[in-house]
Amino acid sequence: MGRFFISSGFTLIELIVAISVIAILSTAGIASFVTFSQRQALATATFDVVTMLNTAKSRALSQVKPSTPPGNGCITNALNGYVVNIDILGGTTYTLLARCLGAPDTLVQTGKLPIGIAFGPSTTTFFFQVQTGHVVSTGTQIRINGYSSQSKTITVTSDARIQVN
Repeated sequence: MGRFFISSGFTLIELIVAISVIAILSTAGIASFVTFSQRQALATATFDVVTMLNTAKSRALSQVKPSTPPGNGCITNALNGYVVNIDILGGTTYTLLARCLGAPDTLVQTGKLPIGIAFGPSTTTFFFQVQTGHVVSTGTQIRINGYSSQSKTITVTSDARIQVN
């Protein structure tokens, strides 16, 4: 009598096909994830710059003087407003400064964009005036460039409305 052989597994061809399908799907998923991560990094960097602009606006409207560092000129002098400087030469840093009468600007906060994201040619200085909150600037837009030609534009109007496009 002949013996019957019962197979209880996969053939080599079936395994190769299954592994190939998994590899193709994984590659597509990884590429999508990388693109998503880059978009999120650009959005987060843009949000951080908008937050600093809103902080300058808020402090100017409320006339809050910086209390640190000790001995800064704003403690004894009248506050004029807050300045946000965008470093388009280095391309990645931005600072918040308090501007007071008869004193040098006082550094309040510094921010830095993540690696791979930089400021494009845009406005370099925004001055938020005390009480009115109005903005005196060298322009109206900040351009932030990211990965694969992605970019965001922050628009600041003279009445201190801040919009992201």
